[in-house]
Amino acid sequence: MGFSAALARQKLRDAAKLQQQDAAADKEMRPAVAHASRAPAFLREALRRDRDALSPSLRRRLTWQQALCLAPLVDLPRLKQ
Repeated sequence: MGFSAALARQKLRDAAKLQQQDAAADKEMRPAVAHASRAPAFLREALRRDRDALSPSLRRRLTWQQALCLAPLVDLPRLKQ
């Protein structure tokens, strides 16, 4: 069987379809969220930046539950197991 333009185009279409399927499979296997550093110093700095990004008026209007979510978790005492 010799070279034909139609056969070459079909091979390109098949290769592209396989590449799309591989990309979709890779996307399903990867976690949705990239893992950030869990080092205490990194967490403290990230929480401080998040708190500083809030306007003072918004910080005043936070409920105690919302404020607790912004508390530096690394400073909370560890649970006894």
